[in-house]
Amino acid sequence: MSTWALCLFAVSHLEATVTVDPFHIDGHMAMGLLMAEQGNMEKAVHYFTKILKIAPMNAHAQKYMGMAKFQQGNLEQAVFHLSKALEIMPDDGDVINDFAEAIAKLKKIR
Repeated sequence: MSTWALCLFAVSHLEATVTVDPFHIDGHMAMGLLMAEQGNMEKAVHYFTKILKIAPMNAHAQKYMGMAKFQQGNLEQAVFHLSKALEIMPDDGDVINDFAEAIAKLKKIR
C-alpha cells in the first residue's frame, strides 16, 4: 500500500473516530497533524481548535495551533498560542525556538 493510500486510510478512520467521539483528543490531534503535514493549515486549525475547546491547557495543541497560525501568516495568533504552550512547557526547546521565531518575524513587519 502506498504512503498516500495509507494516509487516506488513516484520515477516513480518524474522521470516523472523531465523529463517533467528538471529545477524542488524540483523534483530533492526529487529524490536525495530518492536515498540517499535507499543507492544509485551515483544516489543521479546525482540529486544533476542537482540542482547545475541550482542553485549553493542552500544551501540544497550543504549540501546533501556533505553528499552523505561523504558517498561515497570522503572527499575532501564532505568538499567542506559542506563548500559551510556553507557559505550560517552559523547558521545551522546540516551543522556545518557535516562539522566538514568531516574535522576531512579528517585530520585522511592525
